Order: sequence, then structure tokens, then C-alpha cells
Amino acid sequence: MWAISSALVLCQDDCGPRQSPGVCVLKRFMILAVVPIGVLALWELSDAATVDTAAASVDKTTALVGEPVTFTSTNPCTTACSLTWRRPDIGLVRFGGVVVGRGEQFSMSFAAPGSYEVVLDLGETCDGTSRLVCHSYAAVFVDVVDPVAPDPVVVAPDPVVVAPDPVVVAPDPVVVAPDP
Repeated sequence: MWAISSALVLCQDDCGPRQSPGVCVLKRFMILAVVPIGVLALWELSDAATVDTAAASVDKTTALVGEPVTFTSTNPCTTACSLTWRRPDIGLVRFGGVVVGRGEQFSMSFAAPGSYEVVLDLGETCDGTSRLVCHSYAAVFVDVVDPVAPDPVVVAPDPVVVAPDPVVVAPDPVVVAPDP
């Protein structure tokens, strides 16, 4: 990475009583600062910018839990660039979140209901430079909802009447013999 350096010279005259009369010692302290040019661009001290501008779309703004959603870069790159899709709601937000896709188009689904942000990061060589990388961002949002469960329908079974089979039991004949 290219860097700009600057030297700061601080001077101090030492003409104290420890020195011989009429002799002064000049002390110099040199501080060398090295500042990467990329930092200057980050702090908006540079006019560096991308040639292309990030633009993104989503095929559906409301989706069901587990349903695939497709994200598309709608502004194609006219120079060599990288297209990275990130979720800033997971991972370390200060570093852009977690990379969830790369390229002009990708699909993903969400496991829980909620509102989700997906950011397209377009990175390319800064306009007018050959080594610095500049970024342009575009954000899209998706609302994920639970599938609506159908109302429970209670169906009563058809009444079936089962009559027991009639059982006829004949009494055993009892024969009583007369006494002699």
C-alpha cells in the first residue's frame, strides 16, 4: 500500500547553567509519521470514488420462514469489481457483518420471522487510481413471517351403530324322575 510520510521537528535550546558560557546546545527531536493513503480515503480526505454505484433488488419483500429469497445487483459493473452480499445483523457489525453471498445474484432463506437487512458491497479500484479499493453499498430489506396455519376443522365421524347379535339360549331340559 502506498503511504504518505511527514516529519515533525521539535527544537529546544539548552542554554542552562550546566553549559559553558556562550555555548548553547540545540536539541532536535524528529517524529516520523506514516499514514496509509487508504486511511485518508476512509476519512473522506480524498476525492476517490468508485466508477460504478451499487444498486440491489430483492425478488420478494415479504417471505415465509424457510422460503428462498433471491437478491440481485441491478447496476452491472463496467470495470473489474467484486460484489459481496453481507448480513450486518449477524457477526461484527463494525466489520460489515457476515458474508452470505458473492456475485451478481444469490439466494438464501431465513430460519426465523423478523425484518432482515442484506447489504451489497461493490468494491473496485478507485476512479483515477490503480491500487486503492473503494466501496459503494446498497441495502435491501426482507420481512420474514411465519406461515399462517389453517384454522382447525373439526370433522365428526359418521355415527355407526352396531347392534349386538341376538343370542338365544335355550334352557337345558331338566328331567325329574318320580320316586318309586
